[in-house]
Amino acid sequence: MQATTSPIDCWFWTGWGASTVEGKLLSSLGKIAGIGGVALGIFLLLFQGVLQQKFMPGTGLDSSHAFAVIMSLMLLTFGVAAIGVFAWLIARTTGPQTPVSGPILTILTALIVLVIAAAVYEGAQAGGDLNPKVTPQAIQTITKLVEDEDRTAWSGGRDEPNPGCQDHDVDSCISPLHGGTFVPRSAAFVTRSMSDPTAIRTNYKLTTDKPYHICFSLHAQTGACETRYEMIGHASGLEQYETNGSL
Repeated sequence: MQATTSPIDCWFWTGWGASTVEGKLLSSLGKIAGIGGVALGIFLLLFQGVLQQKFMPGTGLDSSHAFAVIMSLMLLTFGVAAIGVFAWLIARTTGPQTPVSGPILTILTALIVLVIAAAVYEGAQAGGDLNPKVTPQAIQTITKLVEDEDRTAWSGGRDEPNPGCQDHDVDSCISPLHGGTFVPRSAAFVTRSMSDPTAIRTNYKLTTDKPYHICFSLHAQTGACETRYEMIGHASGLEQYETNGSL
């Protein structure tokens, strides 16, 4: 008579085989976690100073924050290693053919969660705020010279038409460049060149002297079209503004 296999026997055999494989897997994972965790933990322990002083500052962490992160990683690695050794001992004690019970797997899972939570808590408590604190810089008062480009006022000259004999005015004006104001009575006109100053054919005058605007008017005049009179110069003034060192 040929033997038959019932569905219950198939289910029992499949479940038993899965449990046996699960035990072998637990043993292998325990070895990997134990050896890897111990190795990584020893590495962090030996090179703690180098990591804290050389590598961690490059991520924006100061010394105290770097120490907290390293301690948290060491707690995590050694904790996982201990759980791995514990899992390997359980699998070895029960034997490779003995299925691992659900409560043991639950305990191992709870231990892993507990170690991760402890590592996160350790890092958060010791590190505090991971954002680097910026020390406010002292406000400084800066004074800088502001100058206009050279302007030219002219009148007369050879081969010039009759309108060239008339008077000509050119303005040279400046405004603050850094959001400040001009120092009172700092307005000045810088003369580059002037034709026949003894004849007072060319001159300038201050037309605007305000905290936010300084303006000079250049004037050239002549009664003889054959002679060219010109004046070259520009307005200047001292701007004063406050800064915290970013400008």
